[in-house]
Amino acid sequence: MKLGIIGCGNIASIISGFKLNCEVVALYDRHLEKAKKLEKAFGAKAYESFDDFIKQDFDTVLETASYEAVKTLSNKILEKGKNLIILSSGALMEDDFRNSLIDKAKEKNLFIRVPSGALFGVDNAKVLSFTNPKKVFIKSVKNPKEFGLKNEKKLVFKGKASECIKRFPKQTNVTVTISIVTNYNADVEIWADPEVEHNIHEVELEGVFGKCSIKIDNLPSEKNPKTSYLAALSVVALINEIDNNFIVGT
Repeated sequence: MKLGIIGCGNIASIISGFKLNCEVVALYDRHLEKAKKLEKAFGAKAYESFDDFIKQDFDTVLETASYEAVKTLSNKILEKGKNLIILSSGALMEDDFRNSLIDKAKEKNLFIRVPSGALFGVDNAKVLSFTNPKKVFIKSVKNPKEFGLKNEKKLVFKGKASECIKRFPKQTNVTVTISIVTNYNADVEIWADPEVEHNIHEVELEGVFGKCSIKIDNLPSEKNPKTSYLAALSVVALINEIDNNFIVGT
């Protein structure tokens, strides 16, 4: 697999430190200097414009940029015949947009993949998508600084994932990921807590299989405390098994 990367911030920097089962060919970021900094690490060339980037000889695009990048560039990527790996899963919450990408991928015989991100248990959560889930709930606890709030414990949001991602498109991708894999608009609580130094996600699932509770206490990446190290690692894991003939846990 030959890879082009959109978004050359902290996630891409972490990924560059691992051996990947692919060749990274091209890099693109709205801020060219960020892409330039990763040229040596990836052995790839940075491009100043998206149009120049997308013309290069690679078959798959990895997005590690933003909600906005997925919204504005995904269709263009698929139109150019490139597969797509999307980390900013929050952009996929709207059924019409997500289905339009899926239809385009089918038309072009391409794939779209979404890493697990800052979650565990996404593989088995998929069983709820075809067995009528009784409960899909996720509670995220973050430091108030993430929301620009004062140093106080506060319930920031309570409601459905579809509304949550509109209010917090940069901080709540996990709510959309769990909603998509279960085919259920998850019930969500977002808490700000000054005693929390890094993000905590608690997922509760219930269905015909029984009940499941998962707590993920995410360590932040060293360079950007807002970024879960696990999210970056999930991208590496996905890339390194995407072409494998033997996969465990799908």
